[in-house]
Amino acid sequence: MTGTFLHELLIGYLAFNGFILAAVFYTWYASRLVRDWPSTTGKVTSSRVVSNYSMRGLPRVTYTYEVDGKRHTGFRVSPGGAVTGGTYTQGILTSFPEGKDVTVYYNPANPSQAFLDKNSLVQKSLWQWFWLGNIAMPLVVWLGGLMMGR
Repeated sequence: MTGTFLHELLIGYLAFNGFILAAVFYTWYASRLVRDWPSTTGKVTSSRVVSNYSMRGLPRVTYTYEVDGKRHTGFRVSPGGAVTGGTYTQGILTSFPEGKDVTVYYNPANPSQAFLDKNSLVQKSLWQWFWLGNIAMPLVVWLGGLMMGR
């Protein structure tokens, strides 16, 4: 393998890991910020997969809950955001099926801000991507190098 090729692979590898680690840190930080939010009972009104121009297979869970006699509708599953893709999407849809009674964690200063997943399925999914990238990526590079005769 040439030096330039290895240099480009190293940059790609570091960028991938940097992105995943930043996302993991962000979800961890967001989870810490909301760890003391109170909870109430809610109900999942819709649980499905949605797609748009930039993301495919994004789980969309809609739920209703009540705080101080006022009804709210929520969409966030995790305080750290969302991830698209097979295992994560299926895990969310399985965990929060339509009609299920759920625990909703809400911001006491603004009860319209809420989420469902305090155990951070997002963070678990990101760690899976991190490990996949650190096992699969070097293997693909090695095989690619063999096939290219470098």
